[in-house]
Order: sequence, then C-alpha cells, then structure tokens
Amino acid sequence: MPNITDKQYEVMKKTIGLDRRKQIVRNQYIGPNKELDELVDIGWASKHAEDYLIKKPTYFLSEQAKRYTYNRFLEEDTAHGKDD
Repeated sequence: MPNITDKQYEVMKKTIGLDRRKQIVRNQYIGPNKELDELVDIGWASKHAEDYLIKKPTYFLSEQAKRYTYNRFLEEDTAHGKDD
C-alpha cells in the first residue's frame, strides 16, 4: 500500500465524484495535475492522451485507488458524525 498524501487524496475524491447517497458517480479528472501524475507513476491512475476536442489530459483511477478513496471517505465521514 503506497503512502497517499492528503493532496493526492483530495484530488482522488474529486476524480471519483460521490453523490449525496455516497455512490461513485464518475471516475474522471480532466486537465493537467501533478498529484495524479504521481499516482500514474505508482500505478494507481491512468493518463490518457489529449483528445482533439478537450485538448487536455484525462485521468482515471484504478479500481484499487477508487476503493481506497471511497473507504477513506466513508471512514472520515462517519468519524466526523456526518453519517445520516
């Protein structure tokens, strides 16, 4: 298990996008991002070439990274008493 920094975790949360029911609703981050480049290096994300329409790199998290982010989010959410 790699050490994930808080900055990387915040970007991972934005990448998977959770709805109000805490379901993962997307797995995409568009635009250059240093933290996601670091995750690509350890195999926790993939970076896809610039598309001719968007003209920016697109990142997707691996299944392991999505699970880690989701589980950490649920732990923090419950620990802060926000679970309703």
